[in-house]
Amino acid sequence: MGVGSSEKLDVRSTDMSATRSNEAAVLVPGLEHGGGVPRVADFVGWNLKRLGYSVTLISLATSRADSHSTTLTRPSSLFRAPLVTDVTINDLTYLHAGSRLREVELLRYAPRHELTERLKEFDIVQMVAGFPAWAMVLSGARQRAFLQVATTVALERATERPRFSLLSRPYRTLSNALASRLDRRAVSVPAHVFTENSHMQDWVSRNRRGETSVSLVPPGIDTNYFLPRGPWRPDGPLISVGRLGDPRKGWARLIEAYAEARRVMKVPPLLLVGSGQLESHVDKQIVELSLSDAVHVESDVTDDALLTLLQASSLFVQTSYEEGLGIAALEAMSCGLPVVATDTYGARQYVRDGVTGFRLPQGHGLAGSFGRSVAIVLGGDGPTMSLHARRLVEQTYDRFVCGDQFATTYARAADHE
Repeated sequence: MGVGSSEKLDVRSTDMSATRSNEAAVLVPGLEHGGGVPRVADFVGWNLKRLGYSVTLISLATSRADSHSTTLTRPSSLFRAPLVTDVTINDLTYLHAGSRLREVELLRYAPRHELTERLKEFDIVQMVAGFPAWAMVLSGARQRAFLQVATTVALERATERPRFSLLSRPYRTLSNALASRLDRRAVSVPAHVFTENSHMQDWVSRNRRGETSVSLVPPGIDTNYFLPRGPWRPDGPLISVGRLGDPRKGWARLIEAYAEARRVMKVPPLLLVGSGQLESHVDKQIVELSLSDAVHVESDVTDDALLTLLQASSLFVQTSYEEGLGIAALEAMSCGLPVVATDTYGARQYVRDGVTGFRLPQGHGLAGSFGRSVAIVLGGDGPTMSLHARRLVEQTYDRFVCGDQFATTYARAADHE
């Protein structure tokens, strides 16, 4: 799972575990696929263990090919329940829960008896998801349930429509609309919703019903692990971290902005780091812009390797269309890197113009703003921005600071049972 997993526990703050031996479940859609959500779940699991809970990870099926789910293509599977079984990948063991009719997206969010029965074994059920619709899985659970969420279906999929084929467009459009409706319903399922940015906190507040409460509590960063290696230097590469095959990360426009910057000034190499592979058209773009010697890709690196790459870099850059928070950017800031990133609800939480970095416009003018911002950081403001970036993460996003806020909410919910 990475940094924050059980083998790296560091109970530095007040021990809140006492003699507890309670059970907690952490549910994650598509745990095996990596990315920001499993990274947040990593922190949540670490914190629950710190509080004295025994933690069970549960991955929820997200794929049309998931073997734990029932399927229309194998009619015999329709006579059995979706499977909930142990799975081990890369030395990590967790429960994996299938869904009914894996071809139908909305059924992946629905509660199923087999999983609900398992959830009754736990004192805390904590869902970590990109958008709220996944909390519908908790509808049948009797335990105190919590949701950690970053964005909505509408925001996450805003850039998808141009990529739909003509044949799939009606289905995908309808599916997204129905999932958006589930988003609004699902925020009332858990006892409490933890949000990762102020926009999402406001959205949940407007849509919740009943006794569900909401707070802005981001996931924490292990600032004892993500450390600067030494004084900030301007000659390290620019670095960007994210799922390489995810079009929401805006890799193509990052390459274009970087190429434009190189046309007008000397810029260090660009390092792209993440899981999976770049889409073929982005690989082609790098070649066509004669950037093969300047843009380097590191795929599926370990956490230790990621740390080494961050510590050797000068600046974190990101041109995402949407970020609910941006764990990768915060890990970079913890290593003392200023951030130049497009204006997202996540970036607004920590990219303070001229202090920790710069926010770029989402539309026209992005490439020019990118070049100017990089020039300012590398041209002299980098050392001061580096110190401010590190200090902000220490004060606001350290995992003990954030973990204590989670603990307070869990305790308050227990008092009201």
